[in-house]
Amino acid sequence: MKKIHYIFFIFMIFFMFSFFKIRVDDNILNYMNAKDPVMIIFNSMNNDFENSGNIIISVRSEDYTADISKIDLLTKNLENKDFIKSVQSVSNISVSYNKNNILYTGDIFSVSEKSGEPVENIIDSNPEIFGNFFSDNNKYMLLNLYIYDNQNEGKKFYSEIDNEVGKFFKEKYITGIPLTNYEISSIAAKDVLRLLPFSALFIFFIIYYIFGDFRLCLVSFLNIFAANVFMIGIVTYFFGSLNTVTVMIPLLVTGIGVDNSIHIMSDYIDNNTGSIKSTVKKLFKPFLFSMLTTVAGLMSLLTAELKPINDLGFFTSIGIISAFFISVFLIPDFIEKIVNSSEKLKKHKRIKINAEKIYSHNLIVFTIFLILICIFSTGIFRIKAESKMENYLGKNSVSVKGSNHLNLNYGGDRFVSIYGVSENTDNFYIYTKSMNVETLLKKRGYLKKSIGINSVLRNIYENFYDGNFIPHNSKIIKQILMLSSGNKDFKNYLNIKSGSVRNEILINSDDDNSIKLLNGDFENYKKLFFKKNYDIVPINIQDENIKNEYIKLFKEYGYIIGKEISQNVINIFTDNYSEKVNFFAENTDKKIFEEKKKEFTDFYEISEEDFSYYEDHFLYMNENFFRENFVSEKLKEINSSGLTYDEIKELASYINNTEIAVDGDTYSSDIYITGSPVISSVLNKKIMESQISSVSIAIVVIGIMLFILIKKFVLWISGFLSILVIAFFNFGFIGLFGFKLNSGTVTIASIIVGLSIDYIIHFLSGYIREGGSTVKTFNSVGNAVLFSGLTTFVGFFPLSFGNLGIMSDFGIIASFSIFISVMVTLFLLPVFINFFDRRNKNEK
Repeated sequence: MKKIHYIFFIFMIFFMFSFFKIRVDDNILNYMNAKDPVMIIFNSMNNDFENSGNIIISVRSEDYTADISKIDLLTKNLENKDFIKSVQSVSNISVSYNKNNILYTGDIFSVSEKSGEPVENIIDSNPEIFGNFFSDNNKYMLLNLYIYDNQNEGKKFYSEIDNEVGKFFKEKYITGIPLTNYEISSIAAKDVLRLLPFSALFIFFIIYYIFGDFRLCLVSFLNIFAANVFMIGIVTYFFGSLNTVTVMIPLLVTGIGVDNSIHIMSDYIDNNTGSIKSTVKKLFKPFLFSMLTTVAGLMSLLTAELKPINDLGFFTSIGIISAFFISVFLIPDFIEKIVNSSEKLKKHKRIKINAEKIYSHNLIVFTIFLILICIFSTGIFRIKAESKMENYLGKNSVSVKGSNHLNLNYGGDRFVSIYGVSENTDNFYIYTKSMNVETLLKKRGYLKKSIGINSVLRNIYENFYDGNFIPHNSKIIKQILMLSSGNKDFKNYLNIKSGSVRNEILINSDDDNSIKLLNGDFENYKKLFFKKNYDIVPINIQDENIKNEYIKLFKEYGYIIGKEISQNVINIFTDNYSEKVNFFAENTDKKIFEEKKKEFTDFYEISEEDFSYYEDHFLYMNENFFRENFVSEKLKEINSSGLTYDEIKELASYINNTEIAVDGDTYSSDIYITGSPVISSVLNKKIMESQISSVSIAIVVIGIMLFILIKKFVLWISGFLSILVIAFFNFGFIGLFGFKLNSGTVTIASIIVGLSIDYIIHFLSGYIREGGSTVKTFNSVGNAVLFSGLTTFVGFFPLSFGNLGIMSDFGIIASFSIFISVMVTLFLLPVFINFFDRRNKNEK
């Protein structure tokens, strides 16, 4: 045994131990580079709120008043789990209740106890509870879990949550990114372990069918087994875990790695020279360039900005390079060892095709392919990139069932976060802008419902002040924050230490285009009305600069609601802003004035005779009301901007603003739109970009390498056109049959271009050796191309039966593309050769 054999076996044994260290970890939110601006914002928000992900649970409840105690107990049990940061449910969400002008705050049980009101009354007086925690038909209730880590111990957190919920409710649905990541990783690993033996078995039968010799089957198996051992060993020891995309590599290497062995054994048996070295020497150049072009196709995936795609290209290249060296430097020696050099080997099986008859009808062959090209061309324009959960998991997965349930009963599960960062969360500015963005998105039709700091502040304000909450008044903001001190909901939406606030809005569409439009409207609003650096100053209408900023608030409001606020409307505010409360009270309708007066005297038990003594206090207590009422009536009179009743009431509150932000450097703030739907939209864009860049690079590099090998332009153009046709069929198939580009399927085109050139190289090399005859070329290498394509096909095809959606799609598309690659090589490539190469007049 040669030294190289000892070295080979030592490394193989060493790397075999890596099989016991293989793990599959996945996080679809980490597919993008952590330095990407979109990911920086998203990760910053999660760090501020110590949140790695959230799990959403829906349980069936026919009577919430009867089940609320079970929800409360379940909530407390879940909160005691060490991997759960917090739980939000109808039982512990902070609510407020105003009874006899006394504001009660806390959870529904404490408020009910303090106020003496039944729990159902407390819930009914907080309508946002129904919007956020009850299904549209009120038959399901929701729990929202924030967990510390969404990657480690996925099985543990899922099983514990599932078991805990099952103690209280039989019908339950669970979903969320952490669960999706766990399911993807688990299903991907199981699929590969289940499908890899089938792939290897199919290849074994094909090789045995071709050569009829069990020993040669073992040689081929040694090739693919060793290539996988080296690839997985290198990945495990130097790069860590596999992910959903890279876990498919063993099947890819299994399908591709056996090709060289088939070519060596086919040529060796055909020539029957007794010298394996002469066979390898003759085929070395095609092998080398086939390996280089395949690796070039795979390495083109490194241009993508998505980590799984980069990893697939790099790791599979390791497997292909390993397979090349094993087949060229080791397999020949093993063939010589197990096959007696004097033994006459049986002729291998051949598929009988009358190449001479087929190649004599070039026009017919070309017409058939042209018709197919026209059919498949309709699919190219339908190609879309989509990274939805359903594309990664099957319809029967827990996450997808939960997501579909939320879409059906709660309006969806695609939450986008309005993430604001400010040096000082006591001033009104960041709350104002956050709420304005929320209103903007609602008016534009993107928003279905929202939860977050805005909801908490709005609920407290409207119960305490009995009016619409417009957070332009810094004093009001401070009062609400003081009222809300100790509110445990705030830790999910307000981080005073980092100066960040968060609102989550449920968007009413899962289409990426809506995310792009949403983000575009947000960015335009931010550009027009957001100040990153500012001072807070009292409103002084006599100061022209401050007055202009005040007027800009009305322009901003008009932009938000999609209506132009007329100058007449603005004048009502600027002309009356500085008036005292007496002026507004005197101009209030007498009936309304008397009603407010009666409320005041009844509450404080003041007689009519004593009212004059308390009149100043009465005006002070109702100043905001009188000011707003005066402006509202004036706006109703002119309404030159076509405002609705609610818009008039909302706009009227601007008369009570006391402070305003002007350009300066005392404070700094910023605001962003982020969340998994935003990342998914950007991810899809990058998938499309990576598809274009990687395939373009692969075709150009492979085209150059093909020319270096062939060195004949007429043959090069024939081969290059064949590559383009194969790529065309790949994209046409994806669009025509409704497949989507994702982090798995986007890699196929580059892989197929790299693989198909192998078949083309072998055919063109054989054509040169056979003196320029396509018929003789087919007879000498056609079957080797056909069978190597078949083994690659059966290596990939088992992926079609994967439970993971991304894996199943990959298997179907890749298998079809392999089939087309072989057909184009054996039947269309000769048509191109016969057309361009003048030596083949007799075969045209």
